[in-house]
Amino acid sequence: MTPSTEIASQLEDCLAVVFPDVPRKQLRNASVSSVAQWDSLATLTLVSVIEETFQTQIPADDLEEFLSFELILDYLSRPALRAAA
Repeated sequence: MTPSTEIASQLEDCLAVVFPDVPRKQLRNASVSSVAQWDSLATLTLVSVIEETFQTQIPADDLEEFLSFELILDYLSRPALRAAA
């Protein structure tokens, strides 16, 4: 499993925890606009789950990037973040 594939799989698991009503096959297309439950509180919960899963701290200034699976995956795949984890 490549690092990016592993990150995507782990991120999918995180979204499944926060959004249990979203079918697993739809999680990789999930976004603020496509998931009704995805509000600011859900974002904070998701960030907390991601921080625990990836053993990292996400600065509050970066939360604006957490709007979709794809954007979060891009964020988590950044070399600087992976090196810090």
